[in-house]
Amino acid sequence: YPGGARVRLKVDGTAVIEADTHDIGTGTLTIFTQIAADELGIPADRVSLRWGDTDLPLTGSVSGSSATMHTGSAIAGACRDIKGKLRRFGKGGAMFQIMRDAGISEIAGEGTFSTPNNTPFNIDGLDTPWAMRTFGAVFVEVGVDRDLGLVRFRRAVGAYSAGRIINPTTARSQITGGMIWGWGKAMMEESVQEPNHARWLAKNLSNVVVPVNADIPTDLKVHFVDEYDEHASLIGAKGVGELGSTGIDAAIASAIHDAIGIRFRELPITPAKLTISINVRPAKSRRRGRVPTLSRVSRSRSSAPELKLSGQPIELAHRRRRQIAVPVHLPPPHDAAHQQVAWQPVGQGGARMAALPRPP
Repeated sequence: YPGGARVRLKVDGTAVIEADTHDIGTGTLTIFTQIAADELGIPADRVSLRWGDTDLPLTGSVSGSSATMHTGSAIAGACRDIKGKLRRFGKGGAMFQIMRDAGISEIAGEGTFSTPNNTPFNIDGLDTPWAMRTFGAVFVEVGVDRDLGLVRFRRAVGAYSAGRIINPTTARSQITGGMIWGWGKAMMEESVQEPNHARWLAKNLSNVVVPVNADIPTDLKVHFVDEYDEHASLIGAKGVGELGSTGIDAAIASAIHDAIGIRFRELPITPAKLTISINVRPAKSRRRGRVPTLSRVSRSRSSAPELKLSGQPIELAHRRRRQIAVPVHLPPPHDAAHQQVAWQPVGQGGARMAALPRPP
């Protein structure tokens, strides 16, 4: 996104960045002060930041892995503007000595960032010579308990290409957070909608399951390609915001498939889905394109109905008029067999199983 920034360099050796940006927890305060310190050649603790005020220079959105690119480049441009102005007063010497000799107590620089010819931003580089994509490869290891339907996250390794990494510590922390986020997306977090009135059943975070420390292993490794992309931004950086959470859920689903031979195409992969899938399709009958067959349906007034699939019982809840109509959404047997299995009511005393076409 286009944006701007202003930097004020004072003769006492301090600098102030002015931009109407903000920090949503991704570490932009650290990054922006570090960029200014590197450009001006002063310690980072001598740089402060004024932000969160619309009277300050307009910056782009803090979203889409872009804040380091646009605001960071604008800050770097403002610092270079200061150094250009100081060269008019002296050809050599320290910046602050030049300011003292010229009787200047403060000097301000302006910087901006925009795409070539101010064309609308496009990650594929539409109407510009260069694309700005980031890349990554993720590998995970999981353990699956067939009896309980539990999955344990054991380790993960990710390698990423995201341009110049301004601060390896904060970048690695953000990618690690994306891995944790991806585990929650793959295995826990779900927004369930009530079908009759289209209302969300989870009204707040108190009934949304998210990962905790016990769910996440300590063996999470992050690697970055050592590179500088001069076409992406003035500082050679791109961004790592969403990059960490992209692909981790697919890698987890692939690891589960490698462990038990069942491909899941809907998230989250809950213990209930795992248990049903394993019981409905035991290992011996898990052949390509095969749909489980119904062996027996029984119903008792004193207990919930029981379905037996290939000898494995699955309990279902009673519905109105005692219809057995609890849907069970299962993953297709394999990649080539795009089918899902569902239960359909056939009256008050039974159910039938049918292979339904998978929706596009």
